Amino acid sequence: MKPQNNSAIYAIRNSASGKVYVGSAVRVLSRWNQHRSLLNKGKHHSQHLQSSWGKHGQAAFEFLILELVPDVAMLIERENAHIARLCATDPNRGYNLRKDAGSQLGMRHSEGAKKKMSAAHKGRVKTPEHQAAINASLVGRVLSDEHRAKIAANQTGRKATEETRKKMRESQAARVLSPESHKKMVTANVGRKFTEEHRQRIADANRRRVTSTETKAKISAARKRTEEMKKQAQSPLLGYALKDKLHATDPA
Repeated sequence: MKPQNNSAIYAIRNSASGKVYVGSAVRVLSRWNQHRSLLNKGKHHSQHLQSSWGKHGQAAFEFLILELVPDVAMLIERENAHIARLCATDPNRGYNLRKDAGSQLGMRHSEGAKKKMSAAHKGRVKTPEHQAAINASLVGRVLSDEHRAKIAANQTGRKATEETRKKMRESQAARVLSPESHKKMVTANVGRKFTEEHRQRIADANRRRVTSTETKAKISAARKRTEEMKKQAQSPLLGYALKDKLHATDPA
C-alpha cells in the first residue's frame, strides 16, 4: 500500500552506520523528495548528513515515517521528542544539529540558506503534472492584506532581467482570458481613480516599452482607419448622400 502524503515525523537512516536525521513535515513524502534532491546535488543544509550521503551513496539510506501527526500544531513538539529519543544530535548517533526543532511555518531563513535554496532550484524544470498541482493548490486562495503588503514591498525597486521580461511577455501573449475573468477585470476597474504617482509610473513604463515592428504597423493602420472615419463623418457629402437616400425612400 502506497503511503499517503500526510503530516508526520520522519527519519532518514543510514543503514551502514545506524545514524539518523529526524525531521517533520506537513507533506512528508514531498519533504523526502526535497531532501533527496538536495543531497544528490550536494547542497543539503546538514553538512554531516551530506558528507555521509556522499561517502555511502543513496542506496545506504532509508526513509522512515516514525509517527503520523494529524494535528499540524503538534509537529514540532513530537519532532523534538523523537530527536531526544533517538539522540539524533549526538554526532555518533545522528545528523541533527539542534535539539529543538524550528517550525517551517513562518520560518525566516538566513541569507546563506536562501542562496543555497535558490541555487538548488535554479534551472529546475517543473513537469506539467507538478505545475498543474501548484496551480490547483492556488485556486481560491485569498491573500491577507499583510501578505499583499509583503509581496508589494518585496517587488519595490526590483528590476527584472531582459530574459525575465521576455518570458513575461510571452506568457501574457499566450494567455486567454475567459469571459468571466474579462468581466471581473472590467468591473474591478469601473470608477477606479488612479493617483498621480500611479499615472506617472504607467507613463514611465510605456516610455520604456519596446514595441515590435509588427505592433507598430498595426497601431499605424488602426490610426489611419480612425482618421479616415473622422474625415468621412465630417464630410458634407456624407450628409447630402444620406439625405438623398432618405428622400428617395420617402413615399410620394
